[in-house]
Amino acid sequence: MDAAAAKLESLARGLRTKVRDDIHLCERLMYGPDPERLGADLWSETRWQSVRDAAEWLNEYLLPSYTLLSFGALPERTRSILADQEVRFVIATAIRGAGHVPTDDGEWVEVLQ
Repeated sequence: MDAAAAKLESLARGLRTKVRDDIHLCERLMYGPDPERLGADLWSETRWQSVRDAAEWLNEYLLPSYTLLSFGALPERTRSILADQEVRFVIATAIRGAGHVPTDDGEWVEVLQ
């Protein structure tokens, strides 16, 4: 039992770290580099599409996922940790729609912004 709990915690930590790193990547895409260094590229359609994609991924998947993995009740966290990517996306979409996740003590935590 202890080994299974340790394995689950290890998977949770790894997934939470990956999601956190992806959040940072999206933020770097959205807010950097310095616009003066970009020059004409600042206004390119490709650059703006990258920013839009990063913002959508951040808001629709990453922030709901991180909120669940950090604050969510154990049954919901476990379901997400053990699920494949498609199921995680469905879970994140439901969390985004609800705007919050339940905690172990029966409270609610709003999705991070």
